[in-house]
Amino acid sequence: MRTYRRRRTTRTSGFHTCGETTGGECQIKRAQRYIMHQEVETFTFRRTDIILTELFDTGNGMLAFGGYLYTDKPLAISFHLQYVINGRSYEYQADYQRPIRVNDWNNIGFHKEICLDDGELVEVAAAEMKIRGEANTFLEFISIDFGPICKEEYIGDNLQESGVKLSI
Repeated sequence: MRTYRRRRTTRTSGFHTCGETTGGECQIKRAQRYIMHQEVETFTFRRTDIILTELFDTGNGMLAFGGYLYTDKPLAISFHLQYVINGRSYEYQADYQRPIRVNDWNNIGFHKEICLDDGELVEVAAAEMKIRGEANTFLEFISIDFGPICKEEYIGDNLQESGVKLSI
């Protein structure tokens, strides 16, 4: 009687697949580097004609700014958002509350919920990121993005049907 004989594996998976990372992390090959020339540096990002999407059937949309930051010294970050809808100007201020890890990548950013009663078109928006730290601190940035949140799963009542409760 012949017995079943299994072939050798051709692929590996799990913790040791890459050899350099565990799979729950990534390696950054290239990032934008900036050296702080003074104790406070301000970066401003501008966009025009942003169309907001209603999320979760709430009558609200969201404008978001974020990305990843690496630094070699301690920092503090604050954000200031200015935007115009139907000729009316709005502002939002947020201090980044989580500690910034030194010699590691930090996800940073904010999102602002916006009532769509005034309109869905953001004519002009500017997100200002103010970084406070020592002069000669180096900063690296990747995946910086600024725009509306419009993920398909957040449109309509898809999450309500799944039983997940969400309060905005």
